Amino acid sequence: MDFRAVGAGALWVLGFGMVLAAFSYASWWASSRRDEKGLRRALRRPAFTVAFDLGLALACAGFAVAGREWWEHVAWSVLAVLFAIQGGYPAWRAWQRPASLAHANTPEPGDETGLSVP
Repeated sequence: MDFRAVGAGALWVLGFGMVLAAFSYASWWASSRRDEKGLRRALRRPAFTVAFDLGLALACAGFAVAGREWWEHVAWSVLAVLFAIQGGYPAWRAWQRPASLAHANTPEPGDETGLSVP
């Protein structure tokens, strides 16, 4: 059994499954809003773009592993990295934002909080 081919196939199938799931979720979200530009709005939401780009990154990684020539490995790897950056950076920013907002409301020691300390 060629485990490299199995791994490569699993990567691109998982990646395209993620892309299909992202489109399916965007379509459901748009249909639940019942406005004429719903799908267009859904396709611009970060939830869609992150899943779509990371799914394409997985698919490209699978094609990079399955490539036969050195230039195929390089081309698919570059595309995988670019899609991962394009999808991963907004996800990282969204993940970092709640943590910074949570710390913004935390009083520092010595701040007047309105609570009386016995």
